[in-house]
Amino acid sequence: MVVGYSPSHGIKEEGDGGFESRWYQRCYRYIAAMEAMKEVSVAESMLQGIRKRLTTKK
Repeated sequence: MVVGYSPSHGIKEEGDGGFESRWYQRCYRYIAAMEAMKEVSVAESMLQGIRKRLTTKK
């Protein structure tokens, strides 16, 4: 439920802590996504190394 609007803070919703709270939530989600992407990148690199070793040993 929208209860007010402030040009400098955006729309504030009842009970959500307003703009600042949502901004922090977006930051945390972004950081979590970046960490997940790093983990995927590391896993891909590991798989690439394993594939190279398997193909060169034949």
